[in-house]
Amino acid sequence: MPLIYIFDHDADIVFILSTWLQQHGYKTKGFLTQEELITSFRYGMPDCMILDNLHGGFAATKHLCDLILNVFHYRGKILLSTTGRVTNEEWEECNAIDFIPKPFDLEQVVNTVNKVFDKSFA
Repeated sequence: MPLIYIFDHDADIVFILSTWLQQHGYKTKGFLTQEELITSFRYGMPDCMILDNLHGGFAATKHLCDLILNVFHYRGKILLSTTGRVTNEEWEECNAIDFIPKPFDLEQVVNTVNKVFDKSFA
């Protein structure tokens, strides 16, 4: 069962996404702070991450992505989420494979995650 890390400062979003993805056959682990997320990489790597755009704007998000990719050598899939618009260039800078807009359409979230793991959209 694929493991998905969900990082968002909003506990309700982490709970809703975790519950929804678990109901669709995924194992999840949620994080509310960068420190929790970064610490988790010392103990293992997820297959995929849903990473919220940080409050410091894209520069802060890019810094976190660089840390995850270059320090911890993470090679899983990254999905960015935000209420704002993310350009293709910003996706590439974070090594993200897709973007999930907020507010979430939960069916769209699971379809995007299924696509990451090449599952059917059933």
